[in-house]
Amino acid sequence: MTRIITDPAQASSYLRTRDKAAEARELMLKKSSHNKRALEREIAMDPVDREFRAKDEAFGQAIGSELVKHYKGHGWEVEVDIRNGIARIFNKYTSNTHGYLLHLKLLNPSNFSAEIMRVGGDLLERFGVSRGKFDEDEIMGLKRDHKGCVKVDLS
Repeated sequence: MTRIITDPAQASSYLRTRDKAAEARELMLKKSSHNKRALEREIAMDPVDREFRAKDEAFGQAIGSELVKHYKGHGWEVEVDIRNGIARIFNKYTSNTHGYLLHLKLLNPSNFSAEIMRVGGDLLERFGVSRGKFDEDEIMGLKRDHKGCVKVDLS
């Protein structure tokens, strides 16, 4: 049985609903296709690589949570590469290119929290940001280069 709509407002509403449903189906297919490809890459990955990737993520989470605990709201980003023994720490509100390169072998597990607090504070001070609570006005008032990154004191 075919439904015939004679009211223009009702027809318009029906078409909008139909288009939204089609867009939602298309988006779901794209997401599932993307997830499927990501899953296929993960399955094809060498088990050793998968193990290192999991360790990188876990250690990055540990560093990130310490930074957030001591310097909340400062927009921390952490990249860890355990194979090469390094972690890169960035503050996204100051610069995505200049950060802190931390050599993991120099970290002492007994004072991990204090070391991460020192690294985060040092990074903030190099960009001229106070170690205290995040202050948007302070961040907006910093001098920036042509790329939008805060001018850094590398000395």
